[in-house]
Amino acid sequence: MGALAQRLMQQYPDSNDGRQARVVPMHQHLVRSWTESARLASWLVALLLLTVSVNLLLLLSARHQGRRASLAVQSALGAAPGRLLRQLLIEHLLLGALGLLLAVVLAKAALAWARATLPLGNFDPEALGLDSQVIAIMGALSVALSMLIGLLPARRASRSVAVDALDSGGRSAGA
Repeated sequence: MGALAQRLMQQYPDSNDGRQARVVPMHQHLVRSWTESARLASWLVALLLLTVSVNLLLLLSARHQGRRASLAVQSALGAAPGRLLRQLLIEHLLLGALGLLLAVVLAKAALAWARATLPLGNFDPEALGLDSQVIAIMGALSVALSMLIGLLPARRASRSVAVDALDSGGRSAGA
């Protein structure tokens, strides 16, 4: 191919000056745009997953506001702040891990559906897959957000006085 390009440049120097010939397999030429689009779609899905994770973790944080009295009772009964912290962190880490696992399972099911039903033309359906780098980043973000949101109510529980949380229970003792 190089020799042909060289001859064309000698025969037609005005129109072929500085041009080169490059041979690319047809499959690679057709699939490149699909690969870039799939990578972009993968990052967009990761962003969507991150948004959903943040919303879910904020809802869990609001739920812990309702558990404030329960944490205060545990603290009043002698539970150390470290124990309450571990309990809340483990709860959140398990929820984050289960959410990530569910997301990966659903993504694999969606990919199987896409391979079976979408008209992909010359595109190899087996090339469509989950990007392990995106899954790793989402896993790290899931763990980080789980720990962050788990730490907020635990910090509040360890700082608050048990009597303050129990006083808002609606019952009072009178003389």
